[in-house]
Amino acid sequence: MFASRFVSGTRKRIIAAFFLCAVVGLTLTLPAGQAGSKADCDQVEGTLREQVTGADPVQSVGRLRGDIKGDYSFVLTAGSPSQTPDVVHFDGRSEVQTKDGKIFFSDAGAISNVGRGNLAYLSTIRDGTGDWAGATGQLLFRGFVDPVSGRGVSDYVGEVCTQDD
Repeated sequence: MFASRFVSGTRKRIIAAFFLCAVVGLTLTLPAGQAGSKADCDQVEGTLREQVTGADPVQSVGRLRGDIKGDYSFVLTAGSPSQTPDVVHFDGRSEVQTKDGKIFFSDAGAISNVGRGNLAYLSTIRDGTGDWAGATGQLLFRGFVDPVSGRGVSDYVGEVCTQDD
């Protein structure tokens, strides 16, 4: 009986050791295989000034200033009421034309439909051109869009990663 427990316990230790070696081996080889595509990530911040230009679908144009500079455009792709009174959830697409290429984003956020139109949204980089090709990252915007004038101001913070060549 002792011998069968020993064999059983030894077998479990061998299997555990095998899996441990496999996991360690994968962990050590994955970064080496990605050495040619190392990302260079930067913390970014700035402001956005925008103006609503269309209503069906909602569209806006503006200017990004700060660490990312360029002409901004946004198109609403979906909206739905929140369980919180006077708040609407939304999804959209935006892009920024910089001097070095375009950055394309998918946006998700919430806006108040009362008062000054407070809003917050997350813009996830989904593609880019020029120096922004292969970029990844996210920008977090917070600010307002006045429901009467259609003018808005937001601050942004985030991280943008570009490919090192």
